[in-house]
Amino acid sequence: MRFSTVFYPLIVMPNYYSPISVLSPLTYGADLTRWVLGFDPKYLLNPLLAAAVVTAVAIGTLSLSTRVVDRIIEGVKAA
Repeated sequence: MRFSTVFYPLIVMPNYYSPISVLSPLTYGADLTRWVLGFDPKYLLNPLLAAAVVTAVAIGTLSLSTRVVDRIIEGVKAA
């Protein structure tokens, strides 16, 4: 949470935090939410990029959790 832009836009974040905050998916989700709510787009990241990152993270975590659950269930069946 410290390096994401959940509480304030990336433009007001200190320069030494901004490269780290770009790596956080919360940054993209927060900016996408601000865009949907009608905040000024000049202070936000590109909404298409934000939507792509949020979608990729959602699909990635969903597929990872599916694999983990499959392995757990297969382990129970084999025992």
